[in-house]
Amino acid sequence: MKTDFVKKFPPCFRCNKNKCECSNNILIKHQIGNWSSFINLMNNIIKNDYKGLIMICEDDIKFTDDGMDILNKMITMENLEKYNISFEKPILIRAEQRGAFPPLNNLKLTKKITMSNACFIVNKYYAESFINNLKVIDRTSDMYLQIQILKFDKNIQHFTIEPSPVYQLSDNKNAIFKSEIHPKGIDNEDKIIAKNHFKSVDIYKIINKRKKINKSILVKINSHPCAGKTTFINKVKNDKKYENIIMLDFDNFHGKNRTARLLSSQYNNNNNNKIIILFGSILEIIPYTGLVYSNDYEIENVISMSVFISEQDLIRNITHRKKENPTHNWADKNKILDIIEKSYERIFLNNEIQPQFKNFNDAIEFIVNLYNKC
Repeated sequence: MKTDFVKKFPPCFRCNKNKCECSNNILIKHQIGNWSSFINLMNNIIKNDYKGLIMICEDDIKFTDDGMDILNKMITMENLEKYNISFEKPILIRAEQRGAFPPLNNLKLTKKITMSNACFIVNKYYAESFINNLKVIDRTSDMYLQIQILKFDKNIQHFTIEPSPVYQLSDNKNAIFKSEIHPKGIDNEDKIIAKNHFKSVDIYKIINKRKKINKSILVKINSHPCAGKTTFINKVKNDKKYENIIMLDFDNFHGKNRTARLLSSQYNNNNNNKIIILFGSILEIIPYTGLVYSNDYEIENVISMSVFISEQDLIRNITHRKKENPTHNWADKNKILDIIEKSYERIFLNNEIQPQFKNFNDAIEFIVNLYNKC
């Protein structure tokens, strides 16, 4: 619901396709964390009503030997006036060097656009433009900060210092610091992280692998109370369009580790040309224990997806449930919102990359279309 602010997969946030070769096709938690830092920072600039220029630096930068001399020469009132820069309009001056350093004897401000999140200079008006124009997080922060915002606000005066006074220590050939977004294997620990670091969803590989060995495709669709899964299953289970799909309702099974047991029992199933979908939850309710996270990922080659319905649809479903059963355990909006919150936490904090949808029909259509294309 509230996380509609962040674009979900599918499609790929980079090329807008369901199937692509992009190495990073879904916004991961570290990228969202990076966004949060910049949003908080821009709000802080506005709140404190800073009048001058503000240099924003990430924690992994290093100034070149001539870095301070470059700044002292380029960031002066006299020099900025040469470029007709007005302090009454948004200002963006990039200060991070990418690639080879140009010669110092040609020091200037250019209109070249570079990814300069590690170090850049702004004013309050840029911060206001950043916040006012940010409607949805549908790309990495550098793409918005350095490029997309220029399309939204033509008043932004943007320049790049060349050569720049700063370079990054977790990127390019100078990398000596670890990066949570792009691990580069700079030591043994980082190599392990890089090997297990996922920045994309590649469901095609799973489907093709299972098809080649004549095994059923295992899918887990996680949702939440009052999402309408049982109603959906009963409505479509006899639809000829879904005749190649076996639908299992999590609520019809009991005992510990329901997810693992159900998926394991179907793992070697030879239902050729069948898709087996378990409709369940990221969270399981265990008697005398309470809520625990399900163990989808203990079973190999399970395609996990999530359905989080809109708040409007949730209220409608709760109202309907209360009419049918006023004492139902899951007819409390606040309790359900808490479950949804915990489900999101599970996805982001554990970096469990999976497609997300607003209804079950879209989720089913997505997996069927992918299956037919493989």
